[in-house]
Amino acid sequence: MRVTIPPVGMRTIRHGLAIFLAAVFVRGFWMARTSLGPGEVRGDAIFYYQSAVHLASDHSFHDDAGYRALRMPLYPAFLAAVFLAAGPAVLAAQLAQILVGAATCVLIFWAGLAWLPAEGALLAGWASVFYYGLFYPCGRLLTEVFFAFMLAVLFSLWLRWHAQRWWVLGIAGAGAALYLVRPEGALAVLAIALLGPRTRPGWRPVHSLVVAGVLALAMLGWGWRNRAAIGAFTPGTTGAGFSLWAALPRTMHEHLKLDLGAPPAQPPSEELARERFYRASALQTIRSAPPAKLIEAMLFNLVSQFYPFLPRYELTFMLWLPFWVFAFWGARRETALWPLFLLTVSWPAVFIVFGGADSRFRQLYAPLLLWLAGAGFVSLRERCGKARVWRFLLLWGVLNLVPFLFWPQTRALALKLKLLL
Repeated sequence: MRVTIPPVGMRTIRHGLAIFLAAVFVRGFWMARTSLGPGEVRGDAIFYYQSAVHLASDHSFHDDAGYRALRMPLYPAFLAAVFLAAGPAVLAAQLAQILVGAATCVLIFWAGLAWLPAEGALLAGWASVFYYGLFYPCGRLLTEVFFAFMLAVLFSLWLRWHAQRWWVLGIAGAGAALYLVRPEGALAVLAIALLGPRTRPGWRPVHSLVVAGVLALAMLGWGWRNRAAIGAFTPGTTGAGFSLWAALPRTMHEHLKLDLGAPPAQPPSEELARERFYRASALQTIRSAPPAKLIEAMLFNLVSQFYPFLPRYELTFMLWLPFWVFAFWGARRETALWPLFLLTVSWPAVFIVFGGADSRFRQLYAPLLLWLAGAGFVSLRERCGKARVWRFLLLWGVLNLVPFLFWPQTRALALKLKLLL
């Protein structure tokens, strides 16, 4: 596939506007039906909400417990901006996320036009409107919506690359912002820096150095801020220890039922002590685990990320699964796919070790999967013909309606198969 980047004409604007309005409607409808209102401030959302309230009121970054580096700062800063404009209401944050999520869909379409035929870009854009992994998180006060948006911004700039100084700085700034939403965003920046000279015409090594250098400055700046706030240079978060424990150790304790000693007791309340406590507990469990069981836990965490039940059968993920898997085959000759391919392999690998058995992680890189689905669709159309591909998509959709409509029974069957394996 080689596509000349078209100018942004009225046809493109009309398509983008239609995608945006449809995405707002889908997300608003879903949020209205499923939102828990103030009850959304639970779990990880507690820190995000409380730290955003403090940022908006007294311009300090911490939650009510005094934790100052438990999570990265940019998503709470986004919430704080919303709260400054509309007050510290959960509904205000949800409405802002609906708009951000709709903008993500437009970016997926717009960036797709840079390297896909119009049909493939439209398919990726409209698929993003109805993709569960993109509209489901809009009502949650978690990072998924904002991370997916910043990821779409980064790759939209990169895929529509112009050999200009300001364009490079835009890519570098978007990459640094992605890192400040979640630390694993650094992998996207490194993928672009490493593969840029081989995948983008006019991209030179100096551009990669600029992108990597701005990322390094963001890491240093956040690390020095944490040194002043908590007394330790921390370019990531003090939640990394818990994320490490929640992955392989918890999988072995809770899912594989291994007797590796008692799980961690109540952690200390002090922030750095809590981080060291969970990290030490995790490393002790990993060191004491038999190698075969450690590999089994890794496979369990990996498969869980692509598990199709949430708990209901995730129809939109399964519908496009054959297309983005087929796109991996095309990545051998389509250089534009290389960074997307690298990230869809490396991010699940990271979540095996930092995160655990949670299919929610794939919501973070949903834009990549939809671009790959568009690329896979176009490749199959070129090989098999347009009519055959649409017939396959229709047949595949009908086959997936059975587990979708009878998901309690199919989920029970899937759980039995998992136990057998």
